[in-house]
Amino acid sequence: MLLPAIAESVAIAVLRSLGEHAPSAVARTRFHLPVIALASAVLCALCAATFGISPAGLAAWFLCCSLLIAADIDRRHHLLPDAVTGPLLWIGLLSNVARLFAALPDAVLGAVVGYLALRALSWAATAVIHAEGIGHGDFKLFAALGGWLGWQALLPIAIAAAATAVTIGLLSIAFTRRHARKPLAFGPYLALAAIAVLFVSG
Repeated sequence: MLLPAIAESVAIAVLRSLGEHAPSAVARTRFHLPVIALASAVLCALCAATFGISPAGLAAWFLCCSLLIAADIDRRHHLLPDAVTGPLLWIGLLSNVARLFAALPDAVLGAVVGYLALRALSWAATAVIHAEGIGHGDFKLFAALGGWLGWQALLPIAIAAAATAVTIGLLSIAFTRRHARKPLAFGPYLALAAIAVLFVSG
């Protein structure tokens, strides 16, 4: 199928942009890239069912696939590349020129509030624990989500992502003896929460 193949190709290109050698990238992505491809096909069907065969449906599928790729990279590298978050922000804003998911003023405000909210939270966390609590890539991803879904979607996304991250983190500490201070990639939780909000609000 063409759409999963596109998702896989984009994922490989982004991974190589991070400096991975092609042989090692293939070896280490043999399992999870097919999972991303399968997920993209499922999400394509869900987007068609929710938004119809329309520009909104195509844009929603693009958003979902981009978030899957970003989540996978962040999970493995603790990094959200500007090559993903930057275009995602601008494409989201452009999609809302046609009001596909939000009014343009709401989208612009969402991008600004999304970035500043997580940056302020990171400053607060740094002041309290004297360590960077949230990565800069998370600021940019949250801004992109605001640009796509509008400022109204930011609070539900943040609450769902934080609740899921805390729950998974505590379970990981309890059952896998993961060190409590080991960094936790927040991007995957933002991505999954955004996908959920997209379909619930659609």
